[in-house]
Amino acid sequence: MNLKFWGGWFLAIACVCIFLTMGCENGSLGVKYATVYGRLVNKDNIAMGVPNATVRMLSKETVSGGGELEQGYNFLATVTDAEGYFVFEKVHPDNVIFEFTAPGYRKMVYPATNTDTEEADGSSGESADIESVTIANGASVNLANILMTKVSVALPTNINVTIDFIDASTKKSIAKDNPNLNFKVYFDGKAKTLKAIDWKSIGYSITGANEITVNVINDDGIVLYNPVTTTISGTSDQCINLEVVPVTYSLEFQFLNVPSYIISSEKNKPIITLLVEDSSTTPAQSISITDVESLSQLAHLDIQAVRNPQHVRIRMNGYRDEVISLTNDLLSGEKGAYRLDIDFQMDDGHSGDDPVTAAELSGRVGMLDNVIRSDIRVNMIGLAPNDKASIVTNFVPETITWSQSFVTANNETIGLADSQGAITAILKNSPSYFDMTYSISVFPDNPASSSYIINSGSNVVPIGVPENGSTGTAVSIDVSKIGASSTSTTE
Repeated sequence: MNLKFWGGWFLAIACVCIFLTMGCENGSLGVKYATVYGRLVNKDNIAMGVPNATVRMLSKETVSGGGELEQGYNFLATVTDAEGYFVFEKVHPDNVIFEFTAPGYRKMVYPATNTDTEEADGSSGESADIESVTIANGASVNLANILMTKVSVALPTNINVTIDFIDASTKKSIAKDNPNLNFKVYFDGKAKTLKAIDWKSIGYSITGANEITVNVINDDGIVLYNPVTTTISGTSDQCINLEVVPVTYSLEFQFLNVPSYIISSEKNKPIITLLVEDSSTTPAQSISITDVESLSQLAHLDIQAVRNPQHVRIRMNGYRDEVISLTNDLLSGEKGAYRLDIDFQMDDGHSGDDPVTAAELSGRVGMLDNVIRSDIRVNMIGLAPNDKASIVTNFVPETITWSQSFVTANNETIGLADSQGAITAILKNSPSYFDMTYSISVFPDNPASSSYIINSGSNVVPIGVPENGSTGTAVSIDVSKIGASSTSTTE
């Protein structure tokens, strides 16, 4: 055997296998792509990224191919995001340089050099005759923060600025909805005050400046919109759409002395609706609506100062509305919090659509005089003649009158059954809409019988709001039937 011959073939086959194995890695010849990333920042404020900048990555050396258009392995471009970050993926191992361009910033390359060149726009760039960045096989290269120098572009001698202020809550032009509202605008510290309509249609001419800072503050005694600052650069007249956010203050309601019949109604979810209304329109326009499902917690409203004068309407089933007028005397001119107490056992002398100012209420709204009341007629049958009965409900009527009455030893007036075993009680001026629960105490005329109490249990009686001309709600209770299953004996 010719070992020298076969040994040569063995080495050749081994080399081919190694070569093919290297070519199985992400391309040919064992190449693993790299990732390159970084961030462009303002040199004077490195916390400020440079958005929408163009980043180019180029190979330092070209790949010889014999043609006229020779270039390297890498010729990539991307754009920075809103925070100035950029990333290149699938980068071929190479020696590369980077070029960065952004509006309003000096063009530069990376790595940097001390040799400057003059650009066509008058700014200076830097020579590309520099050292390169080596991108290794499969590496992750972080260029970190790249410092960009801002270039000031002078405005012409005169430039006219018009501003259309947009209400951020309505997305509508203030010049259209409130044209006479004054806005004070600062241009590099110099103030100019115009009506919203004049800012939009006429504007203001200023002399040359590098930058214009617009700081919007309403010129009235009350600050109606939050200040906002923007920067304008350009060489021609400017027409700006500027969104401003209304100043808000917090108005909170606390509920006091809430009657038990409210808490037990509506499936344990008493509802009060708080409507904020623009009182300058006819009819009043609702600005916001808030439903309150728990009277044990504070109800919170955010009120926009720019809407004043405006109303808060307290609406509740079984009650007449209470309307509170919110005027500028409630405001301090700054965002703050105010509280009004709604007391269900207090009479404040106001109800219906006639508004009362918050100042008149002295911080407390009385709802007792807002209760819608009606008579409830309770017919009790199934008693024996001359049986006696009294009734207690979950709300207190103004008075109770009986078809026949009996005065007890305690001077309490109770009902007396007629010859048919019936008693009628009229609960005068009782609250309407809510579910009525009752407890009837029966005292039989037969001394040998024990007295007993009938509780409504789940047999609640819905009391609706009476219609015009209605005498109220009628309830019939057959004591003989209910007493058989719902009585409790007393001695």
